[in-house]
Amino acid sequence: MPKLDLALLCQRAERNFVGMPCGIMDQYISVFGRERAAIRIDCRSLDHAVVRLPREAEFIAINTMVKHDLGASAYRNRVAECTAAVAAVRTRYADVGSLRDVASARLAEFDGAMDPVPMKRARHVTTEDERVEAFLAASEANDLERMGKLLVASHRSLQQDYEVSCEELDFLVDTAVSLPGVYGARMTGGGFGGCVVAMVDPEHALSFQAAVSHAYQNRFNLTPDIYPCRPSAGAGEVTADPEFRSPRCG
Repeated sequence: MPKLDLALLCQRAERNFVGMPCGIMDQYISVFGRERAAIRIDCRSLDHAVVRLPREAEFIAINTMVKHDLGASAYRNRVAECTAAVAAVRTRYADVGSLRDVASARLAEFDGAMDPVPMKRARHVTTEDERVEAFLAASEANDLERMGKLLVASHRSLQQDYEVSCEELDFLVDTAVSLPGVYGARMTGGGFGGCVVAMVDPEHALSFQAAVSHAYQNRFNLTPDIYPCRPSAGAGEVTADPEFRSPRCG
């Protein structure tokens, strides 16, 4: 099966069977992942570009160990709120099909003319699209400081405009960026718990893990799981060894 068809099949299962109106990112990266690279996904054309990541940075995931029961309902609400924002923009710009067609400067024209909540959601989406492009350029230029600042800006937008963060995630980001050798950090996933990803100088990786674990334990009486991450190739078919014979049961 072609990789794109497989990703779309997995997305369809989650949307139609599970009932979650999810995007394509998780399924797409699971089949198109590349070693030591990020993937810039165009969710309209379903094309992608490989973004090589600097070797001078290590990515470390920190699990909050909590999952607040808001994710599913909030996800549906955010979809509806973004749809409302598109409808408001289309009253002036009929060619707009989704928020990806709206630059943040154009969205600013609707400040005060759009309901405040859809406006905040749209501001996150439009500025996040611009941060993705800026992160790509910074990665290609090996500008680690810029990459880190964009990660933090992304988290603040998720925290304040999209409102899918939580106390535990914010604490981890705030703690991470206060530690030596950390370029930046942001939440990842659906929010309201789950993980933060930090971009760290490899020389500080071990001390970072110890410090962030200690701080989180003191604040929440929980020891976070920590995973040093290395971007890798996507899932592939495992070919059985023709000489393999499974043991008999019974």
